[in-house]
Amino acid sequence: MPNVELIDGAAMPQVGFGVFQVPDDGAERAVTAALEAGYRSVDTASAYRNEEGVGRALRGSGLPREDLFVTSKLGNDEHGYDSALRACDASLARLGLRARSIGVSNFTVRTLRRIIGEADVVPAVNQIELHPYFQRLRAGPGRPEGDRGAGQGHPGRPRPRDLRGVLTGKGPPPAASRRGTRSCHGKSWSITFCAWGMIKGAGRGPAVCG
Repeated sequence: MPNVELIDGAAMPQVGFGVFQVPDDGAERAVTAALEAGYRSVDTASAYRNEEGVGRALRGSGLPREDLFVTSKLGNDEHGYDSALRACDASLARLGLRARSIGVSNFTVRTLRRIIGEADVVPAVNQIELHPYFQRLRAGPGRPEGDRGAGQGHPGRPRPRDLRGVLTGKGPPPAASRRGTRSCHGKSWSITFCAWGMIKGAGRGPAVCG
């Protein structure tokens, strides 16, 4: 799997595995299977309430820490200097990891530039929602002042919709079905979805599919 080099020198795989809306025990099984299939980037968040399950899967994999890139995010009720520090420590404890890089999520270019101008550490990545129905062409991934962008989305959002029209540039058809994507590209809709994310992120950042 190709990597994207972040500004702090860390290597982030171009495709990651996300566990949004996966319960804790299910996250352990899902991440275990993903790692066995070759994934080396896993995306979770404190709000997902499955960091402990992700951590168990990571430890059980036997893979070296340097081969893994794990992303977690603070919740909306964990903002503020002291709250953010406590939340980061809690997430790392649940995952059983130490921090390697620091980034942001869903920040606009204007906000990123403000942070870069005022903070001591430049965010290594800006993770945003990105999928065929929400392409974020202007304020999405990019490299303002050297920042990397990471697109995050999953095939169930929107669901269920036929991606064929969007993926071919003709817009969504009035009647939607997942079978339409397979008939158009000869691949499953989830594979087509992730391939679209990689193409859109080529040279800019990775895609998280889950």
